[in-house]
Amino acid sequence: MMDPAVIEQPSPLRRWWLPSINAVLWLVFFFAMNLSIARVMMVASDSDACWHWQQGNWMLQHRTILRTEIFSHTRPGAPLVEMWWLSEIVSALAGNLFGWGGIVLVASVVCATIAWLLHRQLLAEGNELLLSTALTLLATAECATHWLARPHLATHLMVVVFAWKLRWFDRGRTTPRQLVVLLPLLMALWVNLHGAFIIGFVLIGVYLTGAVVNWARASAEQQPALRQRATVLVALGIACSVASLLNPNGWRLPVQVIRYTTNPLMMGITQEFLPPNFHDLGTLPFVLMLVVTLLTLLIVRPRLNVTDKLLLVTWLALSLRMARNGPVFALVATPILAEHWNAYLGAAAPSWILR
Repeated sequence: MMDPAVIEQPSPLRRWWLPSINAVLWLVFFFAMNLSIARVMMVASDSDACWHWQQGNWMLQHRTILRTEIFSHTRPGAPLVEMWWLSEIVSALAGNLFGWGGIVLVASVVCATIAWLLHRQLLAEGNELLLSTALTLLATAECATHWLARPHLATHLMVVVFAWKLRWFDRGRTTPRQLVVLLPLLMALWVNLHGAFIIGFVLIGVYLTGAVVNWARASAEQQPALRQRATVLVALGIACSVASLLNPNGWRLPVQVIRYTTNPLMMGITQEFLPPNFHDLGTLPFVLMLVVTLLTLLIVRPRLNVTDKLLLVTWLALSLRMARNGPVFALVATPILAEHWNAYLGAAAPSWILR
């Protein structure tokens, strides 16, 4: 009889052609969005996709950044601070080459990469494959309610990377040098792709607050390491602040983002800036995220550290205030939930799990 260990080991040839579950997940999301009705919904749900394409075309044709409102019927010629000019250039290039299919192609690559990165992070942190896949699908279901062919997809992608690297730095798995080099470079890209780059500063601020609280509560032996962690996060915040100025509008862009997000009219009439409507079926993924979070607290009863508590409370509050923050909550909370469910299920008796 053949040794079971031999049976379970795939041949080198099979390992070469057989994709991992992580890669399969990317392929499933990519083809699902390109071969289903989602490809229509991504560009037809509102007029923004056409608007961004046309603005990107204008910038390509004139080889300059838009400075005034030229596509507005109510404010023609008004000063304009472009908050997503690079995303519009990418949309225009893809649209000019392949039509609407090209814009969907770019958007589906970004969406599939978001799911792939989140799943990869959960597996890299030692979580079980089935648990990692289930929680990734739940988080991406919440993100998918906002997956349209618009610049905000770049924010979802950047949130995954920022949250991942900050979490690993907090756990000693990413060095200060790696953090201070990588995230400001990504911030310089993010600030030109979408105006919600402010989320990156909120994430840094939460981790800095957690580090300061831990530093204040730590013993004398632990304080130097925690002080260094807080210092690195302060340096990171400064470096990202400088990086945020590397855009065609300089300091005017952060100011415009603040004005935009504090405008009562804009916040009061734009659907995605309103609180989630729990009577809408599209809110179901967000409700499921809330249920899983509640079950984690009631059943698993995790001993959350200060930073994880702040992350959950901050982004839960912001997602209840504004539906657009729901995907950020899902992407930030999923690794925390996976960590504690993985420990809980691993400690449970196998007979109880399979019963």
